[in-house]
Amino acid sequence: MKAVQAAVEGELSVRDEAGDRGLGEYFADGGQLARIHAPTLVLWGANDAVVPLELGQRLAAALPNAGLVVIQDAGHNPMWDRAEAFNRVVLDFLGPRPSSEARLEALDPSAQRP
Repeated sequence: MKAVQAAVEGELSVRDEAGDRGLGEYFADGGQLARIHAPTLVLWGANDAVVPLELGQRLAAALPNAGLVVIQDAGHNPMWDRAEAFNRVVLDFLGPRPSSEARLEALDPSAQRP
C-alpha cells in the first residue's frame, strides 16, 4: 500500500528506457501524459482497495482529452465486479459501430462494391 500512496503523491520511481524517474513527471503540467491527445476513458471502481480513486482522478486530470467514470459497488476489477455497467460505459465511449460496408467505404471510398 505504501507504493500506491507514493504513486498518488508522485514519489514512486518507475523504470523505463531513460532510467529511474518519479511518476510526478508524468502527472505534472506538460508531463508525459499531457502529450496524449487521443480521447481516453479512465474507468475506476469506487471501492478500489488496491489503487486509490485519487490516482484515477489525477490520471484523468493529466490527460487533456480524458473522462473519468467511477463505477459504484466495484473494486479494483470493475470489469468483473460490475460487468454490465463496465461494458455499457466502454461501448458508449466507443460509440456506434458502423456497418461493414461503411467501414470498407471509410478505408477506400473509391473501391467498387458489388
